Amino acid sequence: MIKILVLGGGYAGLSFIKNLPDEIFKKAQITLINANQFHYHTALLHKVAAGECDKEALFDIKKVIDKRVNFVVDEVAKIEENTVFTKDAKFEFDYLIIALGFEKETFGCDGMENSREITTYAKSLELKNEIYSKFDELADKKRENLDIVICGGGLSGVEFAGALAREGAKYAKDKFDFKKVKITLVEALPQILPMYDEKLHKKASEILQNLGVLVLENSKVVKRTKAGILLENERVLNADVVVWVAGIRGNSVVDNSKFKNHRARLLVDENLKFKDNIYAIGDVAKFKEFAPTAQIACQMGAYLGKNINLLIDGKNAPKFSYQNKGLICSIGKERAVGNIFGQNISGKFAVFMKWLTEKKWDVELEGVGAIFGR
Repeated sequence: MIKILVLGGGYAGLSFIKNLPDEIFKKAQITLINANQFHYHTALLHKVAAGECDKEALFDIKKVIDKRVNFVVDEVAKIEENTVFTKDAKFEFDYLIIALGFEKETFGCDGMENSREITTYAKSLELKNEIYSKFDELADKKRENLDIVICGGGLSGVEFAGALAREGAKYAKDKFDFKKVKITLVEALPQILPMYDEKLHKKASEILQNLGVLVLENSKVVKRTKAGILLENERVLNADVVVWVAGIRGNSVVDNSKFKNHRARLLVDENLKFKDNIYAIGDVAKFKEFAPTAQIACQMGAYLGKNINLLIDGKNAPKFSYQNKGLICSIGKERAVGNIFGQNISGKFAVFMKWLTEKKWDVELEGVGAIFGR
């Protein structure tokens, strides 16, 4: 039997598994290795960190994959030749699918290595617990105010700022004056959500400001000090909680394996092959100049799953072609902006489309019943 080893149970890895044809199991042993037994819906992690949701973001991997797949819970350490070394064992492979996801990238910003992040379910929950613990200190009059600085005005930063402002205000009701909480969103570029046009940017900024979020653009973070966050313009922001969402990189396993890479991402060809018998998909793959997103990760996984049989047999497979269907940014539970198929959207329709895109993944994993709740 051919040994196909899949590293990572994120969007890309599970999309690969879910799209494997039945015939592949007749000639191959499929093994999936993931650091824990759960898959987390990364697009919901800002909600976990803000206290808007919790277990809804988690899926038991064993329950959503084909029973013919050998699932192993272990932490991947490095890859050498045709062997993967984990914390507890080693696994040989004939074909390797690397789908290990992303990590925080601080770009050498001094002091930010210890900042909070929204990269995994566990880290998002840690952030939520710290913030709400400080909310309780405000309620018990053990502190006078709370300064939260979110570094990075891209999708994750804006979604987290909006969700936290809304959920925090709800939590504070009848407990303490939420005006004692200052949420500041800092972006180095001239505008937040740089992937959108001026109209959507202004709409998003207006929504955030109405929620009480201070938006600072053209404000590059230089370093974190004891006093707070130092900006390039020499302004210092008080910061009791610092959240870094200003950049991501591929997985450190890529560095440990001494592969040629760009910020721990592997350059792949039009069949998503990195080299020889190794493929890379999702955030750990560098395909042309496309930025890593959940959307491209899912499409990569689905493409490779459907075509791995052809590639193994040395037959011609169609080239991978990324279809960008747009991007929607939620700003709290009741507001959203976005662009789908080239059209700007906002208001209730954008909120509905955001919900639909999130539910689409639930259905992919658990079937149509997931639409009606989990």
